[in-house]
Amino acid sequence: MSTSGNDANPGTQAQPFRTLAKGYASAAAGDTVILRGGTYSERLILSKASITLRSFPGETAKVAQATSNAGVEETIYFLSTAAGGRLIGLEVTGGYEYAVKVDASGVVLQDCSFHDTGRDVVKIVPRADNVLIERCEVYNSGMRDPSNAEGIDNT
Repeated sequence: MSTSGNDANPGTQAQPFRTLAKGYASAAAGDTVILRGGTYSERLILSKASITLRSFPGETAKVAQATSNAGVEETIYFLSTAAGGRLIGLEVTGGYEYAVKVDASGVVLQDCSFHDTGRDVVKIVPRADNVLIERCEVYNSGMRDPSNAEGIDNT
């Protein structure tokens, strides 16, 4: 994946995809989708199990959404079917409510930065078990609605 890529490419390091949606759609369980540095202004809904999204070594990929669009509740959403998914070394910002919403078990958020969200930064729903958040920065919740904004809301 690269912000200068093209979704008509084969998705290799030399000829990367451009969008997160294309890179994720091309991945299968156990695959790692590597994002080159830059900003990806996309919402990503993860539905497949055991897929890792990570920044290219030495670079930071940023996934960003506005906090003003009620139609985009979160920037990255792990559906219940995305068990075992991982985010590594990413910066995730925005979302009307959340930067990351986790509705799947066994999810790992590692070495990431999550911030500047509409309300809570990371939302973990009741049926999501064994979620690991390790060495992550979590800050600036409630940019749109500070009335009930948490860094990590584990309900």
